[in-house]
Amino acid sequence: MLSISLGTNDYLWPTDASKTITTVFGDIRPFRYHTGIDIRTYGINGLDIYAIEDGYVSRIAISPLGYGKVIYIKMKDGNTSVYAHLDKFNETLEIFIDSLQEKCDCFSIDHTFLPNQYPVKKGDIIGFTGDSGSLSGPHIHFEIRNKKGEPFNPFLTNYLIEDTLPPIPQKIILNNLNKDSFINGSPVEKEFDLIKISDSQYIIEDIISVSGEIGISAEIYDKINGQPFNFGLYSIKLEIDGEIFFEAEYNHINFNEGHKVFCERDFDKYNSERKKVYSLYKKNNYHPSSFIKSIPIKKIIFNDRSYHECKITASDYNGNYIEILFNLLSSSNKNTQIDFIAEKKGWIVQSYDDRLKLLNVYFTNDFNENIRYVSPDIDTIHTTKFFIPKPKKNLNTLVAEPFYKDGTYGPPQFHKIDNKEAILDGKIKLKDKTRGTAFTFDENNFSGKTPILGLTLDDKLYRYPLYQISPTKYISEIFYPLELRDLSKASIIYQDSTINQFSININSRVSIPEFPIKLIDNQITINSIPNNKKISFDDSNHNDSFIYIEPYIDRTIEGQLNHIYGPFLIGPKSIPFKNEFNLIFENQKQYSNIGIFKYDVFSDKWKFNGNIKYEKGIQTKIKTGGIYSIIKDDDAPEILKKVPNVGSTYRKDHFKILQYEVKDELCGIKDENSFEVYLDGKKLIVDYNTYRSLIFHEFKEPLEIGTHQIELIVTDNCNNKKRIKGNFYIK
Repeated sequence: MLSISLGTNDYLWPTDASKTITTVFGDIRPFRYHTGIDIRTYGINGLDIYAIEDGYVSRIAISPLGYGKVIYIKMKDGNTSVYAHLDKFNETLEIFIDSLQEKCDCFSIDHTFLPNQYPVKKGDIIGFTGDSGSLSGPHIHFEIRNKKGEPFNPFLTNYLIEDTLPPIPQKIILNNLNKDSFINGSPVEKEFDLIKISDSQYIIEDIISVSGEIGISAEIYDKINGQPFNFGLYSIKLEIDGEIFFEAEYNHINFNEGHKVFCERDFDKYNSERKKVYSLYKKNNYHPSSFIKSIPIKKIIFNDRSYHECKITASDYNGNYIEILFNLLSSSNKNTQIDFIAEKKGWIVQSYDDRLKLLNVYFTNDFNENIRYVSPDIDTIHTTKFFIPKPKKNLNTLVAEPFYKDGTYGPPQFHKIDNKEAILDGKIKLKDKTRGTAFTFDENNFSGKTPILGLTLDDKLYRYPLYQISPTKYISEIFYPLELRDLSKASIIYQDSTINQFSININSRVSIPEFPIKLIDNQITINSIPNNKKISFDDSNHNDSFIYIEPYIDRTIEGQLNHIYGPFLIGPKSIPFKNEFNLIFENQKQYSNIGIFKYDVFSDKWKFNGNIKYEKGIQTKIKTGGIYSIIKDDDAPEILKKVPNVGSTYRKDHFKILQYEVKDELCGIKDENSFEVYLDGKKLIVDYNTYRSLIFHEFKEPLEIGTHQIELIVTDNCNNKKRIKGNFYIK
């Protein structure tokens, strides 16, 4: 059980719905932290919610988005408890809210009460569980905020949960952060699987060779007794040689710090796979959030050619913890030469590097690199010299992986063993890195030749080496944003071939803080938005970003939709922008019913982003790169489950609520302002539940017996309208 507490709180649990939670404080959300706990209601609406302490109602807000129906209680100790996603408030508050809505002739309200205008006692029913606002299922989002209005972890009070299960780690990830960063001899991110020693201890068996500045990340999930969910951690710490390099503890946060969530979480892995990866290193120049205890965060960089013992400790709120142990070796790159000598019946694979302990030699295929075939007929001449007979299987690549006497591995080397002449072709892509951009090249087939990277900068061609990381995959060094100024083209040139180079054009700009940028690509424009917030930077490096636009060549994601422009890729896509940008589409052909959509990689869906009118086109704000497209949507919303339905008859004592299920699959419906509902010519204020796609209105008094007219107009985000109008009858 939890042993820590905040003051002398004796708070009541906020509901009898359950004592179980689905999300913890400080967990990751898109572009923010989760600022409370989510209490499970098992899909049941209308269960009691209680004031956890004496106090008064300080604020009530209602919206179809965000927190939905939410109530704030200022408690006698100065803290504020917050209850969100309610179905209803108590009867007295509902009457007061009705008067507010009638006064403003609107559904959404945000009302602040005077101190003690509406007092409550501990245990009073203040509302009922629901599913209002933006959420993926019914639950109570519950917060406690301190006197400054900052949310803190509710489990720092007297609350207890049953939890005897330790966190479960999945893997450790090492990232290369600068030009001279190499991990096991390669300039690429490396993932390492863990070996479980006990419930509380895991290790990486192999020693990891590193050079330059690196970042260490950990994919870890917490578990709670009887719960199927993957939870976030309470604390995580990285120690190297007994010294703390990074430490976070999820106790309290300021709402202004939400943008810092990806300073210590992996944006790309969360955005595309919903993985919870903790980044235990300094990524950028934002001042660390209130969760970070190790300030300043130490850089992970060694130049001593020594071994370093690393330990990651991760724990939950109840003190269940794990340790992950692994060793790094600060090492210069070992450029080992490995010879592949063709013989009549096979190959001699050898190296004379005296630093080697042995060579791991195996076969693979360029079209399926997961194949790893070790020949049982290898003739070992020496630990670093082998005769490899020709394989009986259909394989085309011979691989030799160096293993050194210091316990580390080097990058594998690849040798083409078939006689097929490969067509020299492939795909050039930009790879977004934490502090810059790299270029990758994927050959269509393993050619066995040596490609190099060409960059056209300010109309001059510069050549750079590529590092081979698989039979057909290559990667360049990291280029910092300012190094890519005036970049117009990336090319592949084969060093030992007369084949002409092939290229991709790149439309790009470098974004520098406090300097506006404008990037135009045919009908697309990206404009920087002035940032009036003062952002704290603690040094002057890497404040800039490399922004680019390029066509997206994979047409399979288009589906059956009407793409009038695009898809196109805006980068960087793997790291969030430091500031928001305007994305503008110049609507030259005057298309109607269009919107700017973004492709959600995780859900495999196109999602409406915006279509605000802008001069001769439309625009939207974007916080991140990714795949975008301009899509035309001519389909009107659907109106389902109609009560009342035109032509239907209802009994007076049974007809108490008007409700319509309204759906729009592609561009969606924004809020209650998307609806107009008229009963006998009088406009009604309707409630809009986005989770259930339902609009409804509860009648305070029964309708009169006789004929009534109903009219409903629904407008989606692309301005398509659906209208029903007609009579129904009350008897």
